Amino acid sequence: MPTERQDLRALIALAVLLASRVAFADCPQGQTPASCALHDEGVAAFTASKYDEAATKFRAAIAAGPTARSYLGYSQSVEGQGKIALAYETMLVAQKLSNEEMAASGGKDTEIVGRAERIKYKLAELGAKIAYVWLRLPEGVPARRLVSVYREGEGDLAQPIGRWVVVAPERQVMYATLDDGRRLQVVAQVAAGSQGTVVIPVPAVQTQPVQPQPVQPVQPQPVLRPYVPPPAAEPFEATPPPNPANTRFALDAAFILGDGAGVGEGLGFAAQFERKVGNRVALAGRGALVFHPSRETEISTLETASVSANEWLLLVGARTRSKLPIYASVEVGAMLFSRRETISLTSTSVDYTHTYPATMLGGGVRIGKVHFEVYALAVANTGDYDLPVRFFATFGVDLVRR
Repeated sequence: MPTERQDLRALIALAVLLASRVAFADCPQGQTPASCALHDEGVAAFTASKYDEAATKFRAAIAAGPTARSYLGYSQSVEGQGKIALAYETMLVAQKLSNEEMAASGGKDTEIVGRAERIKYKLAELGAKIAYVWLRLPEGVPARRLVSVYREGEGDLAQPIGRWVVVAPERQVMYATLDDGRRLQVVAQVAAGSQGTVVIPVPAVQTQPVQPQPVQPVQPQPVLRPYVPPPAAEPFEATPPPNPANTRFALDAAFILGDGAGVGEGLGFAAQFERKVGNRVALAGRGALVFHPSRETEISTLETASVSANEWLLLVGARTRSKLPIYASVEVGAMLFSRRETISLTSTSVDYTHTYPATMLGGGVRIGKVHFEVYALAVANTGDYDLPVRFFATFGVDLVRR
């Protein structure tokens, strides 16, 4: 039975595919009616979670006329079959065709723009699941000895030597066919998001001693034209995705949610800095200013009090780093709390300022240059006013990435 998370992914994928199905009434320009009909049948099979049938229909639609939407449907169908490496490779082809669509439409077609965003999201998701392998032969073995390499469950590899190839993570069984008809099994064990090298154990050909041959009379031979094979399709080459940026500087909108010391929610701005210190950890620093607008409370029948406040935050800490868009973070530092209370009847004001030790624990999600974060903000109540645990949230964009 699929999990709730798988159901959610299926619904998102279904929404994109259904958008293509609605557009079938007028077949997109440049696409054949046969391709449109097969694509529509593939959408129906995918909707019913019949991934084998859907993959067959989308593959036929691609044969009738390759399009970004059919490659997107095919990639998601083979992903449903559990073929992660093949799904990533075909999603790259979908992105190439989608970029051509975007250039031709000028980015004004909402359906094309939505499909491009879906492909970008799926590539990032699949890129975190696959592994990369560099296949090579033993020293002294010529490349011509290797005829083909087949990935079990993922299909054949075109030109497997001399480039990075995509494989399923943890365990990928491959079969290498040699020029003498033998078939060798090779197992690649590479973690998701990692790279590795695998040597195909091709034995060297033993040379036979030259035996003297009797001299034969030379017979005239007919002149034959050499066979010229048809041009082969350019092999697909996967490039491992780049590692996350080592240094970031971002500007955020900041929010504090929750009541404390007579003031309510606050809004302000923040700046944050991040620097890589290890493969999985980054050093983080943050400064923020949050304003709490005036809030009136009734003291007596004739008297009210208006309370406003400002909070300055300065914190440092560490956060996790990975190829996934989600990260966790912990930060410690200080918070300067400034509060003003004005009594309406006497028009007198009482100011209060105090510095509290502060800590934040939470995390966020980063997609491209945009990020959203939520933290639990707690302080050591060393002043006259006790501040409860509140939520601190930011939404911002990276200004510097390198």
